[in-house]
Amino acid sequence: MRVYEVMSKAVATTPVLTVTTRTLVRRAASLMKGQSVGSLVVTAANGKVAGIVTVSDLLELLARKPEHKSNREIRKARGQEEWEDPEA
Repeated sequence: MRVYEVMSKAVATTPVLTVTTRTLVRRAASLMKGQSVGSLVVTAANGKVAGIVTVSDLLELLARKPEHKSNREIRKARGQEEWEDPEA
């Protein structure tokens, strides 16, 4: 038997492992590791397939350079006033 003659169902993982669009990335990664799979089907609230998340997707997310913000920028984004020393 030649590899290109094998049907996909012969090598597919069953049952299909799924997560929802609201599943945290950390949970999806844990599920993939625990089940030794390289991808998960992502379903929407209506049960329809919304996409697929892969190990490669997770690695890409980890490899992104984090956006650096100063404490001042963080406080401003939260709508907090600058701390003022009442004795100054």
